[in-house]
Amino acid sequence: MPNTKNSTLTEFPTQTIATAAKTTGLSEITIRRHIANGDLPAYKIGRRVRIADSDLLALYTPIPAYGG
Repeated sequence: MPNTKNSTLTEFPTQTIATAAKTTGLSEITIRRHIANGDLPAYKIGRRVRIADSDLLALYTPIPAYGG
């Protein structure tokens, strides 16, 4: 099943799985899991997989401010 979270491509996807893992501090396996689960859209160019920066940033979920 293809990832359709960002069905209209608005930027050229430049991140590889390895660079996405380094950027986020996650493992490559975790990045692949997010892609497989449909949480992270990825695009194939030939045999290469690329991820858009905006899609990678969308993985981050804001949390409510801590009241003190």
